[in-house]
Amino acid sequence: MYPAQTAPATPTRQVVVIGVGNQLRHDDGVGPTVIRMLQRRSLPHVTLAIADDEPDQLVELWSGGDPVIVIAAVQNGSSCPGTLRQIIVDRPAAEDDAWSSTPGLGTNPVVEQALARGPMPRRLVVFAVDGADFSAGPGLTAAVAAAVDRLLRCVLSEIERAGSHPPSPLGTSR
Repeated sequence: MYPAQTAPATPTRQVVVIGVGNQLRHDDGVGPTVIRMLQRRSLPHVTLAIADDEPDQLVELWSGGDPVIVIAAVQNGSSCPGTLRQIIVDRPAAEDDAWSSTPGLGTNPVVEQALARGPMPRRLVVFAVDGADFSAGPGLTAAVAAAVDRLLRCVLSEIERAGSHPPSPLGTSR
């Protein structure tokens, strides 16, 4: 676990942004890459962290976050590398059980395992980027590197949205 930045706790909602992956496995490093870019910005009420391949670590990092944003590379041989997907899951505040199962999310296996172990956040936003190369070595492939700026803008937009909208009392999934 590599906490990157922690803003002081306040009575407002605490956004948690977690980059999942390993920068020494090419495209798997997209999550940590975006976290390092976010560290250069002033983001009050935002906790930034990098998680490796341990689902329990992910559950620990996102506890207390509202919302939680996860950035991860995915292996999806049928897709185009660099493709970005956003998966949003909202749930009622009264629910504190683990992820029930949503087939076909196409998320990172570490994220799926963490969701199965629960409890999951009230609002979870996963940005999944299709990777091409997960072999040992530093650096993103050209296709994934080309998606990083768009991914960063999407994450910043979600952070901004979280600051301007109260949590929904109704559970919705998009």
